[in-house]
Amino acid sequence: MWSYRPEWKNSISVFESTSNGGQSTVYEMKLFSHTGSYIETSQHKLVNDLILNTLPIESFYRKVKVVITDEKKRITKKKVLEIATRENLLPEAGDAFIIANGYGINHTNDTYLSESPYFEEELTNWLINSKIGLLGVDTPIIENTEEPYKPVIKLFEANPEMLLLAPLLIDAAIIKSGNYTLSCLPLNIEDTSGMLCRPVLISE
Repeated sequence: MWSYRPEWKNSISVFESTSNGGQSTVYEMKLFSHTGSYIETSQHKLVNDLILNTLPIESFYRKVKVVITDEKKRITKKKVLEIATRENLLPEAGDAFIIANGYGINHTNDTYLSESPYFEEELTNWLINSKIGLLGVDTPIIENTEEPYKPVIKLFEANPEMLLLAPLLIDAAIIKSGNYTLSCLPLNIEDTSGMLCRPVLISE
């Protein structure tokens, strides 16, 4: 499972095995909240008391608008707005909204993080003004590393109630822009602001 840092890598080992004479097969797991795909509250970046297990299940199982762009490196407001307008997917306050270009399928590559696409600042500002309730992305980082502007912090500061779901594994050759149902239920661990989940898009 991909991780941002080597020291954040999840590990799974056999604690007891029936093949070695044990009564049961049991695994021991060391899991980090921000590996693979995860969902987080603004507490990941801000000082507040917003944690996942206090949220209703509807926060993680909901309708979602998905925009698939063909932009490879720089994801722009112009392109996202063009697709969202054409496909009647313009986000309203509280909506779940996913922006993807298919980059997530590269998660096994060593360059997955270093070559990650990023959001231009104008796009981030548009998302802030849209007041969406959940943002999903298939890139592990939306920051412009050459000209940093802290997009995640800006999104959370403008709307602390927003959830961030990343990085998604979306095959742009299969998934098209449109309306879906999103299931992104995290492990129900108390007092955590970020947790692993297995996001699933369900076609309408």
